[in-house]
Amino acid sequence: MHAERDQLNRVVFPALEDRLRERRCRLEPIDLRVGVEPGAAQSEQEREQRILKVCLQEIDRTKGLSSIPGAIIHSSKPMF
Repeated sequence: MHAERDQLNRVVFPALEDRLRERRCRLEPIDLRVGVEPGAAQSEQEREQRILKVCLQEIDRTKGLSSIPGAIIHSSKPMF
């Protein structure tokens, strides 16, 4: 999981930020795993499964708010 997160932070997010900046938008990555309590998980695998379940529920909760799964799009363009 750390390798994927590192790749996102080093490569994907900077490239996406550049593209969004051209459209006067910004990227604010959020690690959904921060603050997730794994409860009474007995093993590392159970802990990871619990955290994954909570993260996927949060992604489902944001459906319909943007065309990007798990994302909410904000723009800095003036509204008026």
